[in-house]
Amino acid sequence: MIDFFENPYYRLNKILLSIIGLWPFQSATEARFTFSIMIIFLLTQLYLQVTSMINYWPDMDMFVESSSPLTIALLCLAKAINYMINAKKIKNILIRMQSHWDILSGTSEAEILKNYANNSRNMTLLYTRFLYTGLSIFMAIPTLQSIVEYVLPGHNQTYPLLFPVDNIINVEKYHTIILVHSYFSTFYFITILIAVDTMFISHVTHGCAIFTVLGNQLRNLSPESIQDVEEFRFDSDDRVHINIMRYIQNHVEALHFAELLESAYSTTFLFQMGINILSLSVTGVQIVMNLDNPDQVMRCLSSGLNQILHLYMNSLPCQRLMDHSTSIREAIYSSKWYNLSLKSRPLLNVILMRAYIPSQITAGKLYVMSMENFGAVLKTSMSYFTVLSSVR
Repeated sequence: MIDFFENPYYRLNKILLSIIGLWPFQSATEARFTFSIMIIFLLTQLYLQVTSMINYWPDMDMFVESSSPLTIALLCLAKAINYMINAKKIKNILIRMQSHWDILSGTSEAEILKNYANNSRNMTLLYTRFLYTGLSIFMAIPTLQSIVEYVLPGHNQTYPLLFPVDNIINVEKYHTIILVHSYFSTFYFITILIAVDTMFISHVTHGCAIFTVLGNQLRNLSPESIQDVEEFRFDSDDRVHINIMRYIQNHVEALHFAELLESAYSTTFLFQMGINILSLSVTGVQIVMNLDNPDQVMRCLSSGLNQILHLYMNSLPCQRLMDHSTSIREAIYSSKWYNLSLKSRPLLNVILMRAYIPSQITAGKLYVMSMENFGAVLKTSMSYFTVLSSVR
């Protein structure tokens, strides 16, 4: 297992999960230490945000301003909790991935796994760069304002922070401590988001690779030309027949892998969809509220774009998994099934009938993660944005 996850395809996934103490093969002591530090920052930041929301009520503008980071914090916390609860399932997924690489090592199909793993790595790098860039923009403006006010102190200091804070803490006295604390907390929030999402992308992309390997095997079925009619009907040692039996087992393994993904991530996606809709709606209201403040509009816009990217990068791999699971039908149709023995042909029907049902990853069995529903979520968010704007 160590050799497998030291390869460049999954190294970044391991580093990100290790930072937050959620790498399944991390030593217990190291995992507890890093996870404890993360929890301390997350819970204290949640306390500041929740108490501030309560104190700002019924000032709707400030209430909305303080609720946006809270929704993102809850989303990240839900992902971390799900990863802890389903740690055994996540570990099982990784072990299965290792076994697939071991089985296909040295074969032509290994190149398919490498291509998909490289694709997963590229998506991981792209996603990581975009989200950390958005984080930098979100943090830059309060940071620059704080530096200016520190270097050129005036009578009307505003004490800018990443998030609005209004509770028992003296913001003027502890401004620097609160600001630095919010830096670390926000870093952990975004790192949770990136680490869990990129690992999910790697898992689903590997599932797509397994279906592609199976499709390639079925498409290249090359039965021998059989001249004798009796042999054609009753041959029991047909090499292709044995291969098809093995392909059925491979199909079952691919389906089980997809079902394991569904089991590990379904619950968290149920919470995620609701939080995403609310978060996008609130961010839209924030942009409208700050149209006369370009600095805040830029911060809210970068946050909103990151939220849309996050939803997109969760929906796209699931759509690809659905497409790859049903592509097995085309692979069978493209094979030389008409040259198979009468005994072997019905075996393809076993695969064919199941291939008509796509392997899906859902949000609590209520919502199918797909590109079609990705668009539906954006439309729903716009509807709630309109309602919140009218209430304000």
